[in-house]
Amino acid sequence: MPSAPKEIQAGGVRVVFPARAASSFAQARKPPARVWLRDDVPADAPADLQVPVLVGRALCAALREGAFVSTIGELEALVARLAPDVARKRAIGLADMREYSRHDLAQRLVRDGFDEDLARATAARMEEVYVINDERYADMFVRSKVSAGWGERRIVSELARHGIDVAQTLKGWPYGYLDSDDETARAQALVARRCIPQKNAYQKLVRFLMGRGFSYGVASEAVSRQLEAAAQREDV
Repeated sequence: MPSAPKEIQAGGVRVVFPARAASSFAQARKPPARVWLRDDVPADAPADLQVPVLVGRALCAALREGAFVSTIGELEALVARLAPDVARKRAIGLADMREYSRHDLAQRLVRDGFDEDLARATAARMEEVYVINDERYADMFVRSKVSAGWGERRIVSELARHGIDVAQTLKGWPYGYLDSDDETARAQALVARRCIPQKNAYQKLVRFLMGRGFSYGVASEAVSRQLEAAAQREDV
């Protein structure tokens, strides 16, 4: 059941927060809080200002603690002073829950309603003070995906989606994490867990491995080894 929008009046300013049901994880950007300089404005009147929900809460707190605004310019100036600190606290809270790349943290702040420039600057500052770190993120990501059987191409492609050029970011990539023999062995282990198709086994299994991010050369070698081992077992 959708909740009604929440309304707060403080210091002669009216702030209306969006209903909870109006916000979903899939949305590119969460609905903003709407702000009016007067507390007697009709609910359907255009807002004087729209701000991220978290900034709206900080604005209400500041007004209750004695901040005073009498013009739109003063209201905008107060919001501009509050927003960076709110974004910083939000970024720290997010990073406390899990690792983020700088790109992903900025995108999450944008989804929370923060201005893109502020979101990028906040994420960059979080990396400067080591709250987040793209090299650390990439290292954890690569080790996890190698253990899960991912191939080099898929790892590179997925990290790019998180804003990371693995070759530029991660020292020792790829040789410190992958070697050709190990990658072929991992590819062969993946194939060994699958039933060998009755028709076009080589082509189908190579396509499967390439879909997991292995190069054609690695996939071909792994499938050839596995098919040869299967044929030898049948001859016994």
